[in-house]
Amino acid sequence: MWSWCNIAGHDIIRYLNSMEWLIAQFGEGGTHPRAADYPVKFVFMTAHTNGGGEGDSSDIPNEQIRTHVATNNRILFDFSDIENYDPDGSYYLDKLLEDDLDYDSDGNGSKDANWAVEYITLHDDSELDQLTTGNNVTGYDGAESCAHSDGGDDNEKRLNCVLKGRASWYLFARLAGWDEGSSSPTVSSILRRDANPASGDSVNFTLTFSEDVNGVDTSDFSLTTTGVSGAFISSVSCSADTCFVRVNTGSGNGTIRLNMHSSGTGIQDMAGNPLSGGFTDGEVYTIDKSGPLTRNQACDNPLDTGGCTQTDNPPAPSPVIAPEPIISSPTISKPVVDIDSIDATLSTTDVSNMAQELEKTYRDSFIVREADALVNSNDYFEFATELTA
Repeated sequence: MWSWCNIAGHDIIRYLNSMEWLIAQFGEGGTHPRAADYPVKFVFMTAHTNGGGEGDSSDIPNEQIRTHVATNNRILFDFSDIENYDPDGSYYLDKLLEDDLDYDSDGNGSKDANWAVEYITLHDDSELDQLTTGNNVTGYDGAESCAHSDGGDDNEKRLNCVLKGRASWYLFARLAGWDEGSSSPTVSSILRRDANPASGDSVNFTLTFSEDVNGVDTSDFSLTTTGVSGAFISSVSCSADTCFVRVNTGSGNGTIRLNMHSSGTGIQDMAGNPLSGGFTDGEVYTIDKSGPLTRNQACDNPLDTGGCTQTDNPPAPSPVIAPEPIISSPTISKPVVDIDSIDATLSTTDVSNMAQELEKTYRDSFIVREADALVNSNDYFEFATELTA
């Protein structure tokens, strides 16, 4: 493999012709005697970006090399395209991309963002995050210094190194005879990501494949529902072998299950093998919108930037009268009982006001008396109510 650094100014035609001469001599079926027993596999290579965007001093020769390789059925290590595209397929060369993955995010000519840093932030604790930064990996501090890819206080930019290193090992393994494409990907599970039952406008599922895939979108799924109406799949976010799917719950009470189509999805693994079979055995949400919310249903999706928090609306606390008398008085014919479960945030003034309101409301049936406003170990205020009639 001929390894470039800065390709600008080099004679690309001479490079291509020289590589073809080596292949004719030492490649499979080559004229050199050694080729009969030890044929060599020659790998062409593109070079890193130079920051000028499409059509600059690196992009033009890189395109010459890609065209030659495709025309002559040669092997290519596309070093440049590992920089041009992030793992989710987003394209950056048209944004004045540098080889350390800095780019112009707003078109003003200033390179003010870095897609490696953005990707790691968005895919926190993913495999690529762990390989790059060492996040949550005992005894590993992340990728060490890498040419053209260091910078800043953290090492998120070194995702560039991880991706190129992984691509190199993949290439060498395939050239050595490893057949990644011996099996097709399948769906391993579809699990609920939120609390169940659910009462919000949306719920989230986590879908796991048997291996890394691409090509997943909302059209690849369907819903099985009972009771609810108008439910639909609103978004899908994927990284490696995991997808997060958000479903709008529509209206009404019932159940929702997420399914994967068995054909026509366009999903495939990294070797191009299509998805094998669908999946209809995922976990089911029970949707109950008839009562008040009692907790936050906060979306826990690391790929989600929109948020899906619903506001708590618990019912106001109400006094609970103990079933048995616990205080008695010789001068009162009816027992005195404690009222518990008063909100711990009430002040002494709030306690007094509440006692006064109770007396106004129930003076015909009760004599309501404020207790000593003692605070127990759980910070709850206690009251005593004396029944009189």
